[in-house]
Amino acid sequence: MPRLLWVALLAAACSSSYTPRSQRRLSVVMSGGTLAAVRDGRQIDLGLFGGGLEDAVRGVPQAEEEARTFHNRMVSGFLVGMGGMVCSMVAVGAAAESDINGDDTSAELGISLGCLVAAFVGFGVMASGPPHMYDAVNIYNDAVELAPSPAPIPYAPRTPGPPGGF
Repeated sequence: MPRLLWVALLAAACSSSYTPRSQRRLSVVMSGGTLAAVRDGRQIDLGLFGGGLEDAVRGVPQAEEEARTFHNRMVSGFLVGMGGMVCSMVAVGAAAESDINGDDTSAELGISLGCLVAAFVGFGVMASGPPHMYDAVNIYNDAVELAPSPAPIPYAPRTPGPPGGF
């Protein structure tokens, strides 16, 4: 039971409680520990690698392209990074086995180093993705602000309550 309580607390800690009002602009929020976009009163889950962002910015080609770049860099960077880490660990294991057998380990250690470099490159590609997410959101928002509104956005300012706070 305590584990379930920790999981619930961590999920609540990785969420925002404010939902932006319905509008044409795109807002990015945290929902259940992951990023989500809010547009036209609809929440769009961006997914682990940002695949939902393209749907969120649909209708603005330049923003869609930035969203694709973001998603592609996240996926390819993760795959290359994790592949490099696994390759490096396997090569170190092979080097340990060669050492036990009394063989030369330089080839295995060289492969391990090369795989580790590939992992860092992959994670670097992944780290270069988020700026494209912000570009996609900003390009989309700029485009919808410049476009004529199909209908007035309903917004009624709050009226002040009676004096005294009631």
